[in-house]
Amino acid sequence: MTTVVPAVLAIALGLLAADALPPALAALPLLAPGPLLLGAVAGGPRWAVGAWLLGRVLAAAAVGAAAALPVEPLRVDALVTGGVSDFPRAGPGRLQFVLDVEATTPALPGIRRVLATWYDPPASAPAPGERWQLTLRLRAPRGLVNPGGADHERWLFAAGIAATGYVRAAGPAAARGRADGPAATLLRARAALAARIVAAAPDPAAMPWLVGLAVVVYQGLPDAEWELLRRTGTVHLVSVSGFHLTLVALPLAVAGAGLAAALAAGGWPVTPRVAGAVVALAGATVYGGLAGFSVPTLRSLLTLAAVAACLAGRRGRPVAALLAVAAAAAQAIDPLGLLTPSFWLSIGGELALATAFGGAREPPGAGVPARAGRVVRELAAAQVAAGVALLPLTLAWFGQVSVAGSLDNLVAIPFFSLAVLPPVLLGAVAVSVAPALATPLFGLATAALAAWRALLGWFAGLPFALVELPLPTPGALALAGAGGALARWPRPLPVRARAPACLL
Repeated sequence: MTTVVPAVLAIALGLLAADALPPALAALPLLAPGPLLLGAVAGGPRWAVGAWLLGRVLAAAAVGAAAALPVEPLRVDALVTGGVSDFPRAGPGRLQFVLDVEATTPALPGIRRVLATWYDPPASAPAPGERWQLTLRLRAPRGLVNPGGADHERWLFAAGIAATGYVRAAGPAAARGRADGPAATLLRARAALAARIVAAAPDPAAMPWLVGLAVVVYQGLPDAEWELLRRTGTVHLVSVSGFHLTLVALPLAVAGAGLAAALAAGGWPVTPRVAGAVVALAGATVYGGLAGFSVPTLRSLLTLAAVAACLAGRRGRPVAALLAVAAAAAQAIDPLGLLTPSFWLSIGGELALATAFGGAREPPGAGVPARAGRVVRELAAAQVAAGVALLPLTLAWFGQVSVAGSLDNLVAIPFFSLAVLPPVLLGAVAVSVAPALATPLFGLATAALAAWRALLGWFAGLPFALVELPLPTPGALALAGAGGALARWPRPLPVRARAPACLL
């Protein structure tokens, strides 16, 4: 654990510099130190050399991804052929969707993804995984950058969207069809599953939640629900991450190991430890597919695969080394992900949680109360650690902090993990293989969701549940980041006392 907290500084040296500077300046010389130092604290000189080489490759990938986008002003009508790469978002009198561009007339080099809006769309509007040919009025990606608000242009750039536009006319009917490729096939399968869940949902009000938790499609979730999640600091519970994958993987690991142990007792040449790791990883991969293999999901899957490999091979690895794998995998999959809050909050949260567990154990023979007390203390320490470590990042990205989240997560997370998510996932499986079981399972999930939302509503009504603060200056953010790291710095160095001053 002593190597985990210094990894915060290693990540900051490389990745924060890459995030703060233009791509041309944040290229090879600045991205390399992060993986270099992270490798050094994680595993010694050999890790450092390998991480340094990896950092150079990832830096080049980030610069190449940025250079692929057009820089000239764009405002033109073009006939665009492409596949709908995500679930469209419906609004009052309009439909918004992302097209993976296959061809344009006239030719527009560098335009690979387009965010299109169709005003007054027809009944047969674009659906996930379809190919369409549309005449679009394209323009360079632009957006509001008001202080305290979302930076829309930054989000477009990070998503690789090189142009935005609206539909002027649809192509001939023959131009509409099925997009090719594994991604489009997976998207259509997710859309079909979502349609079956909608048909089996017993309560229309709970339908957006059931679809969202099963296939990670929250386009139908009302704004009031998002505000409830923001005020209670529970937005992280509705996006598939390592938390959700672990909830799926753990019971499957136990079941796989148990079955393998029974087979081994009958003479089969199987190893329960290896079988449990394989079954857990396979189940997590299937759930990741339901989530569309988003970048956070892929990062969590790769980290879970590294942990499974260590467990199957009985090879211990420092926690910092596993987190280094996660950070490097995230950059390799999506070099421009450094521009998104999810990358920073995910890595920062994992580093904070890694420092909260693994403390002193109770003596041998201790009873159930002592063990339960240790679990409660570690959960509370984990919540405090994550809250303190992510406070500067949360303020920098959103300008607000959920004070209630420090309290309600201690109850909301276990309730969500045990009562809400399991019946939703079981119902998603049953709706395809045993439809008669899907409705009662979704009914159970709906009741649990109602209780969970009532709990969140009570916390959201507390005074100062959500505190809005001025956006920090770069200097204040640097001091606060140092304070978050010092607050979790391992003993015996007497530096934790400096953390409150830095945070203030």
